[in-house]
Amino acid sequence: MDDSSTDDDSASQTTEDDPQVPEHQAVPPPPAPVAPPPSAVPRERPNYELRHVLRGHTMSISAVKFSPDGKLLASCGAEKVVKIWSPETGEFLRNLSGHTQGLSDIAWSSDNVHLASASDDTTIRIWDVDTGLTHKHLRGHTKWVFCLNYNAAANLLVSGGCEGDIRIWNVATGEDVLNSLTTFAEPSLARKMR
Repeated sequence: MDDSSTDDDSASQTTEDDPQVPEHQAVPPPPAPVAPPPSAVPRERPNYELRHVLRGHTMSISAVKFSPDGKLLASCGAEKVVKIWSPETGEFLRNLSGHTQGLSDIAWSSDNVHLASASDDTTIRIWDVDTGLTHKHLRGHTKWVFCLNYNAAANLLVSGGCEGDIRIWNVATGEDVLNSLTTFAEPSLARKMR
């Protein structure tokens, strides 16, 4: 019998009771949930109550929007007009008339002075809200204008039409910015504008 094996040889063989090779991997416990900090003041539930029912539309309404300062309310729909209301009193103030077909959307300028309307007549009107007169009449969409919105500075107006076009308008000139970019003599200026 050859007794040439050493303790090191037997140490390299693993057995069931070898502490270096665990039989089952222990899964660490999940971290304890963190409790939200206690609130100093409990939140009150909103107390909504009906203040006014505004009547005046005779057909479906597609948009109702507060002016940025909250002092006026505009509504529009299938009737071809925008109606301006006082949300404080519920009083009807004026109609903005000029579109030849129904309206889909309205958007207020950030200074509360102008209101834009999107119409099925394929046009956009920018209204002077105080006078009720059309400030600009924007043409370029080939199908119904479905939605629109001002940028924060109210110097650009974006509109979406049912033909699939998105148009960005320069409010001061009434021009479609993307179309006007192609007319610049200096191409680098056009790239900077994009």
